Amino acid sequence: MKKRYFFLIIIIFPYFATFADSFTDAIQDLAIQTACIGKYSATQAGGGWYDDPYDYYTPDMMAGRFKEMSGNMTRTTTFYGVCFDYAEFAYQDIKSYKSFYNNAGLYENQYFIAGVDSNPNTITLSSPTNRESATTIQNGVYIKTYGSSSYRSVKAHKMTNGTRASHHAWLWIQRDDGVWFWIDPTWTDNLGYVVYGYVSNGEEIQLQPDEKFCINYPDYLKNLPLPPKRGAKKAPSTSNTTTARSNSTSSSSSANNSNRNPSSGGSSSTYNPSSGSSSSNRNPVFAYVCFGYIGSFSKGKSSDSSNSNPDFLENLGIEFSIDTYAKKSGQFAIFSFDYFGSSCLFGFNWGYGLSEFFQPYFGGALGFKISGDKRFSWKIDAGIRVPVSSFCIRADISYSNTIGFAGTIAIGMDLAFL
Repeated sequence: MKKRYFFLIIIIFPYFATFADSFTDAIQDLAIQTACIGKYSATQAGGGWYDDPYDYYTPDMMAGRFKEMSGNMTRTTTFYGVCFDYAEFAYQDIKSYKSFYNNAGLYENQYFIAGVDSNPNTITLSSPTNRESATTIQNGVYIKTYGSSSYRSVKAHKMTNGTRASHHAWLWIQRDDGVWFWIDPTWTDNLGYVVYGYVSNGEEIQLQPDEKFCINYPDYLKNLPLPPKRGAKKAPSTSNTTTARSNSTSSSSSANNSNRNPSSGGSSSTYNPSSGSSSSNRNPVFAYVCFGYIGSFSKGKSSDSSNSNPDFLENLGIEFSIDTYAKKSGQFAIFSFDYFGSSCLFGFNWGYGLSEFFQPYFGGALGFKISGDKRFSWKIDAGIRVPVSSFCIRADISYSNTIGFAGTIAIGMDLAFL
């Protein structure tokens, strides 16, 4: 209880006090404000009945601030949801009070929702937008991505058990010296201290939070690095990103005008990756490397009429393939090499992910039979791929002119190539 009252005293302290580092103070404060607004629903996140994690930050901790921010309204909008909701609420606060954040050190319009799926080594940047500009819908919100520029080959920050975040969302914010920072309001709420950091050498590095923002402060936090020293300001951007945002209208800027300075920043329609970031701006190509087994359904009898008693290997085979995939479009290609029915075949399949775990494909292969009656070989096939964490399972049915109908089972490992 003592720590809670100490926290309340800090929060009630005038918000516009001068900080030693106005930018890192502002984004840490944003993390706890969002944590106070939200409560994490483990059931909604997991799809079943689970106990919710302890809610360290609650609305009553900042009731005074929320009263001022609500303007003419005498209520505060809260949410009971998942990590994307925390990230979106934090994003909308920057959008509504962008002038304040720019004064604190935000570089122009460079703030985005960051997220990972099963691969923690690739982070996707996106922004909430309107229906007309959206490229996808996430958790009921229209979201805009920016083509291949949305994908960053950066390792996500680590959980307390040492594994990196997956199937998670948080925020990226660029400081005016070009360094990208990140805040995780969800984990802040669930752990009782600000979880934030910066991007360096292709990795999200967690930083030591300021104790004045924390309810819980385990000893290991004192061993985390401090924020990198603020460098010289970047030159203003010459792209049209700023223009696109400044000409938009914020739907929430009129009411919330007490504690922060609202701006008219809206969702951007273009994307300008910063060359000042230490993260990689190269566009990754995603792929599974797969090995498979091919078995004929003809039970020992080849479809080749000239060979009524084929060798055992006529009805068995192996496959090696590179399965590419694109998160934005959902399309993927499979480039394969098969050996079966005494034939070597080079194949191509095209597929489309109807959902994250249901990805049908079809195609074929061409080659030559290299033993017996040497001749042209071919096959056609269709199947389904199912991603499971960093792996995939693929199954298809094919028909060839050497062994007739056959089935393939393949297992692949997820890799990210720069």
